[in-house]
Amino acid sequence: MHELIDNLREALDEERDEILNDADGEDRLHEIVDGLVPIYYGELAHLLAQDTSLGFVDDIGLVASAQTQQQKTLEYCNAKQDVNAFDIISVSVYEHLIAAAYTWLEEAKEAV
Repeated sequence: MHELIDNLREALDEERDEILNDADGEDRLHEIVDGLVPIYYGELAHLLAQDTSLGFVDDIGLVASAQTQQQKTLEYCNAKQDVNAFDIISVSVYEHLIAAAYTWLEEAKEAV
C-alpha cells in the first residue's frame, strides 16, 4: 500500500498545477486514484496480505456502486457475478488512496 501511495503522490506532483488551477482539478484527482487501484486479483490479494485492514470498507455504498458498474459491464457481456472479496479490497484501496490524495491536496493548497 505504501508503494501505491508513493506512486499516487508522484502522479499528483506531476499534475500539481492542473489539479490546483483547473476548475475540474478534483475530478482529475479522482481519475488518478482510479487509475492506481489494482485490477488483478493477485495484486489485490498481495495488498490484503500486507494490510488486512483492506478487507473492510468505511463506505459500503462504494461497494454497491462498484458492483452496479461491474454488473452493467457483465450484463453487456451476458454474464452475472455477485460482489466478492476482491470488490471489497478494491474499494478499500480506493478509500485509502483518495484519503491520501485529499491530504496531498490540502497540503498543496497550503503551500501556495
